[in-house]
Amino acid sequence: GISTDSWAATVGSDGVFTGAFAYLGYPIFFKEHSLLKVSISAYGAHSYREIECRGVEEGSEKSLTLLNELLYYKSSSGVCVYDGNFPQLISDSLGEVRYSDAVSGSIKDRYYIAMKDEKNQSSLFVYDATRSLWAKEDNLGISFFCRNDDDLYFVSDNRLYSVYGTQLYGTGEEKAVDWILESGNIGYYLPGNKYLGRLNLRLSLEFGAHVSVYVNYDSSNVWDFAFNLSGKGTQSFTVPIRPKRCDHFRYRLVGHGGAKLIALTKEYEEGSDI
Repeated sequence: GISTDSWAATVGSDGVFTGAFAYLGYPIFFKEHSLLKVSISAYGAHSYREIECRGVEEGSEKSLTLLNELLYYKSSSGVCVYDGNFPQLISDSLGEVRYSDAVSGSIKDRYYIAMKDEKNQSSLFVYDATRSLWAKEDNLGISFFCRNDDDLYFVSDNRLYSVYGTQLYGTGEEKAVDWILESGNIGYYLPGNKYLGRLNLRLSLEFGAHVSVYVNYDSSNVWDFAFNLSGKGTQSFTVPIRPKRCDHFRYRLVGHGGAKLIALTKEYEEGSDI
């Protein structure tokens, strides 16, 4: 248009702008503790509304990504999803580690986000939006993500890679990877203490894959080793657990190679409140 088509607004709140995104037809500008949503008028009477909420963390402007009509980004307190009304925190399961300098991309119901921890170590996480599950992929430091057609590309250490393998620069043959699966706290919904008797696992293991089972009691810092599993194909395993009185527990599977957890059941006896 012409010079008179321009529009400006004075923002009275403190803080620098940390990110911007066009979402659902609205320009949205973020600060660390708020967002400003601009409403467009055909007559030039544009306006904005500021909402106090978890905004985009400074330095994580590249974490703004659209997935399934929802806007994902990294705030100072964790990863948030915004649906046009109010942001919701979705990263509680990543623990108490403080991450920063987030970069993200999305494809096929998955949100990929690379972040640095307090020791400046990089980690790549993936959020499955259909199942609300987080997974840690590896320790890649990523500079950029870009989606094109049916693949998600990213730059790491000045090399170009892709999530689905249409571009694998500088890589060799596929290798088995190490992985960890960890449950949340189990047993909160029952009063009193209880004894965990055994875990029954049904796993599908690729040739050469192996899995170790650990148990943690009452949110301590100790993981007790329980059992080693190995084999090929779909099998059922009974994991014996030395009975131990607890209020709640967690289990952890530490594996190498391809494995699929099909089912898990647990057996325990209830105890008294004392």
